[in-house]
Amino acid sequence: MKKRICAAIVLASMLLGVQASAWDNPGIHMSAWAVNEVQSAYDNGAVSADFNLGTDYTRPITRGELARLTVDLIAHEQQLTIDDLVAQFGIALQAVPLTPAQPEGEEQTESGSEIETGGSTDSTVPSDGVDPSKPDDDTPTDDTTSVDADDSTPNLGTEPSQTDGNTPVSNTASSDADDNTHTDSAEKPDAAANGKPSGTDAAPDETDGAGVNGNPGTSAPDSAAPDDDTDTPSDMEQPTDNEGNAEPETGTPIDGTDDETAPPTDESEPELPAWGDPLDGGLPFVQSGSFSDTQSVYVELAARLGIVNGADGLFRPNDPVTRAEAAAMMQRCMGVLGFTEANQQPMQFTDNYAIPRWAVESVKYISGRTDSSGQAIMGGAGGKFSPQDPYTIEQAILSLLRMQSSLAVTDIAEGWRDAPGYNSVTLSLTFGGDCTLGRGHNFAYSGSLDEMYDRKGPSYFFSGIPEFFNDDLTMVNFEGTLTNSTSYANKTFVFKGRPAYAQILDKGSIDVVAVANNHSMDYLQRGFDDTIRYLSPYVAVSGYERMPIVTVKGVRIGFASNVGWSYDAAQRTFITNAIKNLRARGAELIVFNYHWGVERAYRSNSTQRAIAHYCIDQGADLVIGHHPHVVQEVETYKGKQIAYSLGNLVFGGNNNPSDKNCLIFRQNYTFDLDTRKVTSASYKAIPYKVSSVSWRNDYHPVKA
Repeated sequence: MKKRICAAIVLASMLLGVQASAWDNPGIHMSAWAVNEVQSAYDNGAVSADFNLGTDYTRPITRGELARLTVDLIAHEQQLTIDDLVAQFGIALQAVPLTPAQPEGEEQTESGSEIETGGSTDSTVPSDGVDPSKPDDDTPTDDTTSVDADDSTPNLGTEPSQTDGNTPVSNTASSDADDNTHTDSAEKPDAAANGKPSGTDAAPDETDGAGVNGNPGTSAPDSAAPDDDTDTPSDMEQPTDNEGNAEPETGTPIDGTDDETAPPTDESEPELPAWGDPLDGGLPFVQSGSFSDTQSVYVELAARLGIVNGADGLFRPNDPVTRAEAAAMMQRCMGVLGFTEANQQPMQFTDNYAIPRWAVESVKYISGRTDSSGQAIMGGAGGKFSPQDPYTIEQAILSLLRMQSSLAVTDIAEGWRDAPGYNSVTLSLTFGGDCTLGRGHNFAYSGSLDEMYDRKGPSYFFSGIPEFFNDDLTMVNFEGTLTNSTSYANKTFVFKGRPAYAQILDKGSIDVVAVANNHSMDYLQRGFDDTIRYLSPYVAVSGYERMPIVTVKGVRIGFASNVGWSYDAAQRTFITNAIKNLRARGAELIVFNYHWGVERAYRSNSTQRAIAHYCIDQGADLVIGHHPHVVQEVETYKGKQIAYSLGNLVFGGNNNPSDKNCLIFRQNYTFDLDTRKVTSASYKAIPYKVSSVSWRNDYHPVKA
């Protein structure tokens, strides 16, 4: 068998002739910071000059390309040829024709196997990294099913001890990886600044609890904020060079030119025969491989070596590789070479929570495994790892060069797998009280919030509250309307503001508002509908049937809001149905906001306490209250907090309140990313004043 395989490979090389080195092409583009190290990678054999990676090294590398690069690196460092590896694993290749490709319809030599396009290869060429889709470092797919790994597939990198990198590859090594390949269902990192959420899942509650106690109920349209289930990545603004140095937006050609076109091929080069996968440089297809969507020899070798796996029988060779996938593939490649231990403690990243659970150990490894000069195989930028960012060709080449250099490093960092910061995340949620952005219909313009807006602009109002800008999520009670309607309810106080005032919330770093209160219908149904419409581009809206879920640092937080004038069967139904609805939609923490109590009462009443306790009893994690316009007590009930009233905040409903005290409430959680449970919680009730001056309301809260 081995002789027949070797003969096929040798014959393929003879028929193809000698190709010009792909690295000799003068028009290759890459970032300026990468040029020297990429050149070193080719000079040192970490990357083969014969593997044509195209002319744009700033583009994302594909799964197939990274698979070949890792296999080539292993073959180079173990002083093996590709035909050695093919024979060692008993991989059967399709027959190579003894003559040039025959016209369509003619009988083929040998077994009649289909012939496809290919190129030439150097069987001793090293390669670059591969995409993770294997035990422990499972490859992400479009669903959440798990795929059993082939138990017969050897993983050659599982010896527990380090080696000198020259141990011959053996196909009898056992894998220390989990036998299951789980798909990636992890949330992507948040896009907003300061780790703030980028949107919401605001599917309406379908329970019959909406409309309790005279609130607008389901007659108002559902105007959810943007979907946050996908949690747009906050990744690096630019690609990096594995050390946190931002790359230029455009690549720099090695020869200093701007020509992005591939150079003309050598006219003396023979025409490529019509067989094999182009990735393989002219090698024949495998007869029966691990994946239904590729017959590449290199991909099959990567699978047999334990570097890659797939899902549902597919490998997806042309898919781009994410940084998390690259980390897993490079860890496995180093394992095959006999280096399974990190030599330094892993780096700490501010977006560790965004790393898929299957990739956590891999990220620890590649950020704690360094080359001989102390540079990590992969790092981050701006303190972030950005696991869902694409990994580029130039980044992969730099990592491969460092992997090669790392083979000379024999130190082991004890306990690197248990490095802290990867298994839990800390959440800081901040809450403020009543915010009325506007004024009463019969209020004078002088001294009003409207006047202050015209003088100071939208950024003024919340700028004195630093807690709103250094947290992960901020929520206030929005008490009033944003509308141009002139029809209002027959009541003493009716409030409205200009539609543009929604920008005040955006400039104030506010993410969620509650609209379940006694002023949301001041301008009737149209006013309510307008308010939801104008708020929704800027914040998630919670109120009655609107129960958004906002993802913060990978944790899904659900918000329910209602009025609480009475504690009765309808109120209990609202609470139980809200919790059921939010849990069914994936909420991991649940926050209730209640508009309740008696105005200017400094203590909660029995109705407030009954509602709050019932919320906690049914599974809520936090209850925030407002409406009395003054501060009430904070209670810890069954280990969870209830803030009965935070008082006013930016309150255009009174240009000189007699009691200007209010609270900013900060709730902190430590959330375990494996168990998906809160492991600890703490809070601060921070005294504030609604105005920075004592003799009137200037609508600029400051610390008391």
